[in-house]
Amino acid sequence: MDYDTGIQTEHEGRTKQGPEAVYSPNPEERQAVELAKKLFQRARKHRSKYDGKWLDWYRMFRGKQWSDQRPSYRHSEVINLLFSNIQNQTALMTDTKPRLQFSPQDPSDAQFANILNDVASSDWERNGWIMSLCEVILDAHLYGVANSQVCYRQDLDNGQGCATYESIDPLECYPDPDAVQINDRSMDNKSSFFCRAYPVHIEKLKAKYPDKAKFIGADLDTVWNAERTNIDKKIVYRDVNSGQLMSGNSNRSFDAESNMTLKVEVWLKDDSIIEEMIKGELGETLYKSKKKYPRGRKIVYCGEVLLEDMENPYEDGEFPFQKHINYLLSREYYGISEVENLESPQKIFNKLVSGVLDVLVLMGNPVWIVPTSAGLDVDTITNRPGMILEPDNVNHGIQRQEGVQLQPFVMQLISTMQNWFDTVGGSMDITRGAKPTGVSAASAISQLQDAAQTRVRLKMRFMDVYLKQVGTHYLNRVMQFYDVQRVYAVTNDQDGSTKYFRFSIQKKDDGSKVARVIDYKKMGNAYEPLGMRQIPISAQAMFDVQIETGSSLPFAKADKEQRVYQLFDRGIIDAEEVMNSLQYPNAALVLDRMNQKAQAAAEAQQQQAQQGPIRS
Repeated sequence: MDYDTGIQTEHEGRTKQGPEAVYSPNPEERQAVELAKKLFQRARKHRSKYDGKWLDWYRMFRGKQWSDQRPSYRHSEVINLLFSNIQNQTALMTDTKPRLQFSPQDPSDAQFANILNDVASSDWERNGWIMSLCEVILDAHLYGVANSQVCYRQDLDNGQGCATYESIDPLECYPDPDAVQINDRSMDNKSSFFCRAYPVHIEKLKAKYPDKAKFIGADLDTVWNAERTNIDKKIVYRDVNSGQLMSGNSNRSFDAESNMTLKVEVWLKDDSIIEEMIKGELGETLYKSKKKYPRGRKIVYCGEVLLEDMENPYEDGEFPFQKHINYLLSREYYGISEVENLESPQKIFNKLVSGVLDVLVLMGNPVWIVPTSAGLDVDTITNRPGMILEPDNVNHGIQRQEGVQLQPFVMQLISTMQNWFDTVGGSMDITRGAKPTGVSAASAISQLQDAAQTRVRLKMRFMDVYLKQVGTHYLNRVMQFYDVQRVYAVTNDQDGSTKYFRFSIQKKDDGSKVARVIDYKKMGNAYEPLGMRQIPISAQAMFDVQIETGSSLPFAKADKEQRVYQLFDRGIIDAEEVMNSLQYPNAALVLDRMNQKAQAAAEAQQQQAQQGPIRS
């Protein structure tokens, strides 16, 4: 793909607080920065059509739901139904722990797939990736779209390296305007680049890129990261070179002493061609055309300084990012936020509640009518209980006006408004444990409970698609980088025991790969190795990524248990299948005791049969 590397003159120039050293890139470096800037500006312009209210939605989720300045005597109360709705759905979606499972396309890789499943389970538990998943789900609820990345870091695990899975703030992500998916596999292949831009302290960049340290300076006038904890502020930072606000806006003065810079990563599919000189069969010099970046290209810069320009480090050639959505927008990269549809009913609900409190406060202190000829100091009227008024002129009566009564329909409207909110948000009473009125049959209640989950089940399908992307990239990192023996611990769900083993993938001289596994057996209080197993890996080693998810709501668990018991009573399944289906803790030990009791009972019965009937 050929890109126009032209760039506006407003992007040229040194950073505001740049060091004294003058950065003089060569033509190739300058061209790389100009290309990355052009792509970034294009993606940022396109995203501005969708992100205009993202920060407002975040503030609303945090309870900052009144935008106008109201008098002190007026109530501005917030009953955050939005928070409750989003947190409930997030809890339902993660109630069952997701699990990555790899199914081999080649039957010869079945044994290796079992090892991969154990490795993935160990990495997921050890690194606490469920937290990253919860952040992704929450971001999708707030902004409609969420992003994450699966990379590899060599500095983790005492230098052995480890695959990483982490969520990314949607404010930092800028996809190709033509993209629907980050790694598009459609016929048109619309996704040609992906940008990530985020503020970084310049000292961190100088430590990471010491050869460019003298050229790195602050190019953000200010960064207010307190927005995540102080919702009265917003994240606002301005690129001095372009003069544009990167996110949000503010009338505050900019801090000229900022030590932050905007680090921009641009991952792109680059079709640049180079000529490689080779020798022909007769020794003649030939030139062969090939791609300069066959796996794609990664450009990193800050200000005008090029920090990295390299080939995509991952063999799969894909951008290491994944996308999750809340609700689908057809043929769009971005999704529909939960806040987008609930913002208006939430504000109406707050206004109704605050209006009721205003009436109670204002009308709870009725008006006094005191004629001027009564001869009474009105400052002495305090409304305290049992107060006695003694006017000088009894002929001029003192009156106390009755407060305006709250109309009964107001409370009904508040209740109706809450029901409307729950309907729009997809939250029903039955999903919160409330028994439906007018329904008593267990089968009917079960059907209502199942129907109430339709919104959650739709989101679970989106999450399955997202986690397949995560699992695919994780598998690629394992196949590429896990070449050092690492210790893994996997907990057995059946009996709670822990299995230990060492695992690595080695590349042989002929290019094939083999998995080396050392199993350990517990001997007393120690573990001893049982020897090394070498598991051959097929040349293609293709795996289908399967995701085990699904809601485990209380009524779903009860319904599942009832079906299992019915199958057991009819003799269709045995006790072991019942224990496995219910995921009963220590199932293996319980089954073992059952087998011992059954065996003892059979032996006793056999002995009794051999002795014959007992005569009196």
